[in-house]
Amino acid sequence: MFFKKQLELGTGKATRVNIGGMRIGFVGLEDALEAVRKMGLTSDAEIGRELVEILRKTNYIPAAAETEYGDYLARHYRVKMGLPVEKPPVTQGALEVRVFGPGCARCKQLFEMVRDVMAAEGIAGDVEYVQDIAEFAAYGVMITPALVINGEVKVAGRIPKRRELADWLQDAGIISG
Repeated sequence: MFFKKQLELGTGKATRVNIGGMRIGFVGLEDALEAVRKMGLTSDAEIGRELVEILRKTNYIPAAAETEYGDYLARHYRVKMGLPVEKPPVTQGALEVRVFGPGCARCKQLFEMVRDVMAAEGIAGDVEYVQDIAEFAAYGVMITPALVINGEVKVAGRIPKRRELADWLQDAGIISG
């Protein structure tokens, strides 16, 4: 009975999003996005507040971070709905690396190479493999694999050489060791 209730509420699946440089999982995010879409809200502030209110019912959202969560959730909403969106803000002092690809071997190879280079060079940061085509479009990525470092598309359509990748990561100014 417990599992059936979970499925009826649409809470069985958690979706991860990047908020302030941290990966946060939300249960029922897809349902919340659809509910807000049906409301016809237009301003990011309204969309963010409503998403926070809906998601608070099944997720922990710190009161002190409501505004930040709302801003990031509104951006996520715009991406998912195919609306124009600005590049996400980069958290000061944090390295954010995203590999875009539909799941092909070359895309996975680039993702593994990023992790290997970061480990070998002692570079700390958040690495994410993105398969969401709406997110590709938000960055203007039309060909994969693609690599985005701190919001900037570094390469698309090819796998960079290891040294080239290491240089980009070091140029991002975030070296932990």
